[in-house]
Amino acid sequence: MANIDVMLISWKDHQPERYARAQARQAARIAKKLVSGRAGKDALMPKARAVATSGACSGWLQVLTLLERLGTDTALLRIWATAGDKDEIDRLCRQARSATKR
Repeated sequence: MANIDVMLISWKDHQPERYARAQARQAARIAKKLVSGRAGKDALMPKARAVATSGACSGWLQVLTLLERLGTDTALLRIWATAGDKDEIDRLCRQARSATKR
């Protein structure tokens, strides 16, 4: 049997700019999947909780309005938030506002 040397050529070594663009496209595709639907709502809830605990808002709708003013797209929260999520934000707002009144 003949001894055959096989050399693998990596396209990422020979065309690093194409490889970088491909990696960026793949990362963007994965990120889009992670921030859509319920997963997107879950990713935005920590921001909503932070705004609610700041004491600047009195409820769910004010939290959404403030997030929009800060440049956050709240469509996923409006669509996917459950009654429990809204109640949690309302409760956090009440607690923060009652703590600042004291």
